[in-house]
Amino acid sequence: MQEISKSLAGRCGVLNMMNLSWREVAESFKTHGGQKYIFIGGFPELYARPEIDPHFWHASYLSTYLEVMKI
Repeated sequence: MQEISKSLAGRCGVLNMMNLSWREVAESFKTHGGQKYIFIGGFPELYARPEIDPHFWHASYLSTYLEVMKI
């Protein structure tokens, strides 16, 4: 994030969004059952692009989060 803020100073913003709720997923993606929601979670990208492997996506998400937090 620090490198981004230096190169895009004043030209970018951070938008914090919540995950999709079970109700939002059930109403928008009728083909997904409760077990799939528990496995995938409420991450919109995984519903919009079913070709993405959820295991890989979650690992990448966690890695990015830890890198940004410098843990």
